[in-house]
Amino acid sequence: MAEVSFPSATEEQINEGKSLAWLSYIWWLCIIPIVTQKENPFSMYHARQGLMLAIAETVIGAAGVILGVIIFWITVWFSGPVCAWIWGGLVGLVMFALAILALIGLIQALSGKFWKMPILGDLAEKWFKGMV
Repeated sequence: MAEVSFPSATEEQINEGKSLAWLSYIWWLCIIPIVTQKENPFSMYHARQGLMLAIAETVIGAAGVILGVIIFWITVWFSGPVCAWIWGGLVGLVMFALAILALIGLIQALSGKFWKMPILGDLAEKWFKGMV
């Protein structure tokens, strides 16, 4: 397993940052710490992950709805709505997993801990490298 490294932050920065870092995991509210605490490495670390999570939730939710309608209209003639139900269930499971990640991140931010989300944490580091 690869070693996980976190940005360095003082205890004071962590205490100051956790006042808003938890907002990073509530959908697009991640913008608040991005705008208000640019210089705080703790807040920005969580904001970067929260932004990645918000993008994933938006893309998966929109794609789920659009593809769900398409799947329904294509398959309704020969299989009824079963394929659309299966698709909806799969999208629902993925969204539930993202909600669990958001809850864990929120708790970690409130606790003053750095935490790297599986998969999305690596993507956030690559995509938003200049944020921290």
